[in-house]
Amino acid sequence: MPVDDNKRAAARIMALVLTLNLAAAVVKFIISLLANSAVLRGDAYYSAIDALVDVVLLVMLRLAARPPDENHPYGHAKFEAVAVAVVAVMIFAMLQDLFMSAWHRLSGNHIPRFDPFYMLVLAATLIFSLLLAIYQIREARRLNSPSLRADGAFTFSGCALTGLSMLSLLGGRAGLAWPDSAGAFLACGMILWAGWHVGRDALAALLDEVRIDETRLLEVVLEVPGVGGCHQIRSRGLPDHIHVDLHIQVDPAMSVYDSHKVAHAVEDMVMAKFPGVQEVAVHVEPLSAIVQGPQPEPTRPA
Repeated sequence: MPVDDNKRAAARIMALVLTLNLAAAVVKFIISLLANSAVLRGDAYYSAIDALVDVVLLVMLRLAARPPDENHPYGHAKFEAVAVAVVAVMIFAMLQDLFMSAWHRLSGNHIPRFDPFYMLVLAATLIFSLLLAIYQIREARRLNSPSLRADGAFTFSGCALTGLSMLSLLGGRAGLAWPDSAGAFLACGMILWAGWHVGRDALAALLDEVRIDETRLLEVVLEVPGVGGCHQIRSRGLPDHIHVDLHIQVDPAMSVYDSHKVAHAVEDMVMAKFPGVQEVAVHVEPLSAIVQGPQPEPTRPA
């Protein structure tokens, strides 16, 4: 499936997930107020941020799916990386309120109010969120979408937070306050992890981190008939939109036409072996220029 089609398919899934996350956030926030639970409040925030994540990613996926134009000859794929980076910043910003709430509860005796109905609703949202996260991660692999993968990881980590909320309510039933505070601090740690996990891929793309191991690329290129050597191998971009550029050496007696055919064969081979590669820039050099080294400049007549 072409990259633009992948992004459109990912955007459709994101729109569905957005609706579901908004509903989950509203339900959890209402229960957190009724139960007086800090960890449940964190769970509600988490679902709300997840919905906000979906909004940002949805907008950026629409932009990233646009074809190249005069101002963006390499396409708009990095809009997706920018979106993921923005999401990571939002996650870190949200930590302050939850951390302060957990900190204040250490000095008090805030016992959550237990109600079987709360437990039933949370159990239902937990099961639903697990199924949703599995679906997102599976589709992210099929579509090779970093945005969908990041959102799926965020949804999956939120399941553990919902589990902590349920334990907090059980602690309240036993008259214990500490499970709620402990759960809130654990929630902070989980949200911190989610922010790093989400932002890491975006930073890798924006900072042009290596995407494909140079040794693997070298092995593939040397399989192409007519290639005598390869060097200056570089790769960058998003997992589903990788750019590769490299230099190949061919027989200096080879014609320009045949050299061009070899270069095209290298492009086709790299794109076939590495599905995320969308563009390969091949520079052709005579093999003797590498083997013999640089030639001395001709002597100018006096």
